[in-house]
Amino acid sequence: MFCFFKNEYLVNFWSNKVGDCFLEITCNSMKWQKTEIDLLFFDGIDSVPQFYEFDANKNLILKNEVKTIVETSSVNELGETIITQNEVVTYEAYKTIEPIVYFAKGLMIRPC
Repeated sequence: MFCFFKNEYLVNFWSNKVGDCFLEITCNSMKWQKTEIDLLFFDGIDSVPQFYEFDANKNLILKNEVKTIVETSSVNELGETIITQNEVVTYEAYKTIEPIVYFAKGLMIRPC
């Protein structure tokens, strides 16, 4: 799956396949300056991941959602102990994918 970045920010995932000639058409139709665009390919991804982030090098970090129950106790005005359970959601990285650069700031690295 491809990702377009404009001025270092993710625009979106693109589901074009390697070999599709879509960069020129996309840049023209979106009225993007090519010098502002990076197009990266992430091998092994067929759809937009549910939980992810990009690191400073634009590596795609895939994450799993982890839900845990946290109990807290408190004492009310009658001196009774009240136990409250709250669900806490965190995200843990399980895979990092390095991008294959196809286009970088106006320079075609690989045909796309």
